Amino acid sequence: MLLQQLSCGANLVLGAIPLFEAVAGPRNPAMLLLATAITAMLTLGISSGLIDRLGRRLMLISSCVLMMISAFALGFCFFVESNEPMELSEKLKWFRYLFYITYVFAFCFGLGPISWLLMGELMPDRLRGKPN
Repeated sequence: MLLQQLSCGANLVLGAIPLFEAVAGPRNPAMLLLATAITAMLTLGISSGLIDRLGRRLMLISSCVLMMISAFALGFCFFVESNEPMELSEKLKWFRYLFYITYVFAFCFGLGPISWLLMGELMPDRLRGKPN
């Protein structure tokens, strides 16, 4: 749970509107938000079916590695945008969205659902109803 909270998944979702406005313009950032929500729902559905086949450890490690790579790439895009000419940052605006979607995909693939699943499995049977 600590790793899930430190990954700032909720903060990225809440701060996504300025990113979407930078990519799609102020006229239609809601379409990118809808695409992000659909990606999250589909990924959660797929990952829930794969948890027992692939194993929790493999899914958690691959999720964290992919989140790390996409967060680094997203940060690099913002660094280039702030330090390079405008025409280069215009070329990178869709890459920012691609890396954001990759981060959401990776979070919803492993770290998001598995940490909640483990909370229920780690509690003893006699205590499972009390925390709720």
